[in-house]
Amino acid sequence: MSLFSCVVSVLVRLVRLLASEIFQQRLRASVTVTRAMRALVCHAWGDPTRSRADGGVLGVEDVPAPSVVPPKGVRVNVICASLNYADVLLVRNRYQEKPALPFIPGGEFCGVIAELGRDVENAKTFAVGQTVAGVVVGGGAMAEQV
Repeated sequence: MSLFSCVVSVLVRLVRLLASEIFQQRLRASVTVTRAMRALVCHAWGDPTRSRADGGVLGVEDVPAPSVVPPKGVRVNVICASLNYADVLLVRNRYQEKPALPFIPGGEFCGVIAELGRDVENAKTFAVGQTVAGVVVGGGAMAEQV
């Protein structure tokens, strides 16, 4: 086999490999994966002590999971979230802040870090798998992920 035919053979393989990678990238970009999570959702103002089936305003349902981790944030798999007086007032529409309906109540949570944002500066302090407690400004803690 001559040197020329070896070079051509390598170039053909390289082009096939690049074409394959481009195809795979386009395929991945065209496929949208929608992850879902369970959350306690409020669709109307009212009594938070009754279930939606009994005329209440809260119910557990599937909602889209957070799709992007902020550059300086973390994604946490929630283990537990607190229900406090402010959440009760919020659901009854008697709190000073009025979120748009529907919303997920809950301000405080604890859980396990599932993903770090790309610009998390304190990577020595935060790590995937680490147990953390936190506060979500504006609610949203009564879900599987924050």
